[in-house]
Amino acid sequence: MKSKHSNFLVIWLHSNIDEQEEKLDYLSKHLQRYISSIKTFTDIDNCIDYVTDLIDTQVFLILSDRVVEHCLTLIENIPQIYSIYHLSNQTDENLCNNLIKDMSEFQENLIPITIIPNANLHCLDPSFMYIELLKEILLQMKFDQKSKDEFVDMCLIKEVEYETSHRIIDEFDQNYKPSSAIQWYTRDCFIYRMLNDSLRNQDTDVILTMGFFIRDLHRQIELLYQHLANEKPSIVYRGQGMFNNDFERLRENKDGLLSFNHFLSTTCDQDLAYARACSAQDDSELTGVFFEMHIDLSIQTTPFASLDKVSYYGDREKEILFSINTIFRIRQIEQMDERLYKVKLLLTSDNDPELNKLTDHIRHEMICDSKSGQLTYLLVKMNNLNKAEEICQKKIKLPSDYTTMSNDARLHNIIGYIKTQQNDLNSAFIHLFEGLKIRQEILPSDHIDLAASYNNIGELYHTMGQLSNALDYHSRARSIWEKQLESNDSRLAKSYNNLGEVHRSMGEKAPALMYHKKALVIYEKTLPPTHPDLAMSHNNIGLVYGTLGQNSLALQHLQKAFEIVQKSVQINHPSLALILNNIGELHTSMGDYQKALTYHEKARKIQEKSLKPDHPDVGSSYNYIALVHFGTGRYLNALIYFSKAMNIYHKSLPSIHPDFIEIHMSMGLLYYFIKRHSLSLLHFQKALQISRISLSTNHQYRAIIPQVIATIRRDFIKFSLSNNFSFINPNCIVIEDELD
Repeated sequence: MKSKHSNFLVIWLHSNIDEQEEKLDYLSKHLQRYISSIKTFTDIDNCIDYVTDLIDTQVFLILSDRVVEHCLTLIENIPQIYSIYHLSNQTDENLCNNLIKDMSEFQENLIPITIIPNANLHCLDPSFMYIELLKEILLQMKFDQKSKDEFVDMCLIKEVEYETSHRIIDEFDQNYKPSSAIQWYTRDCFIYRMLNDSLRNQDTDVILTMGFFIRDLHRQIELLYQHLANEKPSIVYRGQGMFNNDFERLRENKDGLLSFNHFLSTTCDQDLAYARACSAQDDSELTGVFFEMHIDLSIQTTPFASLDKVSYYGDREKEILFSINTIFRIRQIEQMDERLYKVKLLLTSDNDPELNKLTDHIRHEMICDSKSGQLTYLLVKMNNLNKAEEICQKKIKLPSDYTTMSNDARLHNIIGYIKTQQNDLNSAFIHLFEGLKIRQEILPSDHIDLAASYNNIGELYHTMGQLSNALDYHSRARSIWEKQLESNDSRLAKSYNNLGEVHRSMGEKAPALMYHKKALVIYEKTLPPTHPDLAMSHNNIGLVYGTLGQNSLALQHLQKAFEIVQKSVQINHPSLALILNNIGELHTSMGDYQKALTYHEKARKIQEKSLKPDHPDVGSSYNYIALVHFGTGRYLNALIYFSKAMNIYHKSLPSIHPDFIEIHMSMGLLYYFIKRHSLSLLHFQKALQISRISLSTNHQYRAIIPQVIATIRRDFIKFSLSNNFSFINPNCIVIEDELD
């Protein structure tokens, strides 16, 4: 195996496939648990072209005698091919068994394991928290026939991706009932792979569409767990391969925690688990791991159940299935053979105290009248903005009474916030002001919900670069919250934080630092130490210190922000990229360009997975990378990245946005360095024009830019005369309104 792919298919390459119709039927019938069909080829070149075009898919390839000698050297190093089977070397039954064994191991080896560093023996990955909160909501939601219909529709869309047949989807549609969840999960025609893929990748769209099934499966396991009584096993086993680097992390973290953020399959059959672990040794990229899992029956843990009487395939594997989010402690690791290890685990109720505090706090923040409201809040936290908006849009109704109007105003406010984060500013404007209009009609002028509308409108205006309007609306929100809330309420801290950011954008460093420090004091009193809002507070203070030239203090706060946010958001959350870019920008200003570039490249990798290509934050990353190249004298590279940033800004920002000022200044300075004075003047002129519209009269750029323009004009004239460009008339070099 070459890489971690979640999908697979079986391909049969034979010079005359019609001769093998019986074998094909036999395999198709016995492999239906894993695939719906076998793809066949008779032409070697067509087969190779098809396989090499596959993305995130591995191939189990069957070859006949006639083609082996012609194509083996061509295909053996293709990364999409997981394994190759020679038809002549085995009977139909043996071939079928080998395929089943390998496909089963392939799926098991993909099961994600979160290994917690033993530097903090009680630390869990934040993804554990989000799956736990999502599970809690799903278990309490009401699902109906429409939920199943939506899932069936999704299966039809994903039919090719999961090699699923209409027949099996129709059978699920007709026959599924809550009490058959385990049967369908163990049958694994498509549900097993789809569910575990979504949990592994935290694909909330699929997780939510399968919410009814997750609830049914968990409840069935829970019911069986209660009926096990004294028959619960004290030891279960699991054999699988782990990628070598993942296993090294596990081996280095004895006594640490290990979590499975999905439904976990184990067995009471020690020999079966051991055989599966041994089989991983055949792949040089894997280490075979034989897990021996000890269960303390006296403590309350994640429920588990024996599937002997309820599995689709009976009791042949003596399977024990655990529900989502099982935690073990790594007790012992011993080598059994080359690249084969026995790992003793203890099922535990231990947890991460800091993550528990954060989970409880977010659980409290999510409190509202409906499960859909809780789900929306959580999805926003998880950065699944599209799904959160979809839920809100479904809930908006024509206002008919106070309660409905109040709820619609809240939904408009949430959608407006989401649209702001997505940089869909026109839609954000419509929804936020619609929500404000409703609230102004039904609420007193000092109601805290009005403050929430003012706050989000302030954020919108800040994103649009309209700083005076942003300051106005954030000030309105602060006035209400200061009047209505306790002095240590986190909403008041959010208001101070937003005011601080607007003042920083306006170049007013003293009030910016003052507001950010006030926000930090409140956050430190009211939030868990790993809350993302606390991280952003440190980030913003670090940025202000950076503008003040106090680099050591700036770096201290930015590193603190990154340390916190790593513990509170998922691995590809945009806030991680934001802080990485800010640390990189600080290193650029300190002249440490290589370190700066490393941070910016890490940020870009996160943004590739979490933001649209034309999001302004992506443009900012290109701008930061350009500055690094500029600082190291790689002017052509700098120009390329400045141009990328400028193109994104033109697509995503209003034409007078303040972010244009700095990039025009940077490009103007670059052109000045390479003696392209006319282009340099052009960019500084544009920077000046935008600054007069977007910045206050006392902003430092309003004074600096005209001085730079005057200097460039003088140098342009000198350069022209010294290079015999005497035909240039100095009086024709005019920059309109250079001075205020």
